[in-house]
Amino acid sequence: MPEFPIKKSSDFNPASFILVAKLFGGSTALALVIKYAMPALNIVASDRLALGIIVLPSLLIAIVLGLKSRDIP
Repeated sequence: MPEFPIKKSSDFNPASFILVAKLFGGSTALALVIKYAMPALNIVASDRLALGIIVLPSLLIAIVLGLKSRDIP
């Protein structure tokens, strides 16, 4: 029976580091936009707006994954 090397969690993977750095940078940028740019827009709070903000990301991901599943034979 062949033995496979066991990867330790302490092994450094540059691709994982880059992914985490991108996620951190994107989250930080989004947080700064929300904190400093959004109050200047004076958007009126409403139930429809709150519902749209909550549902839109899930809907977009569902659409993208649905389209990608069509491409896979």
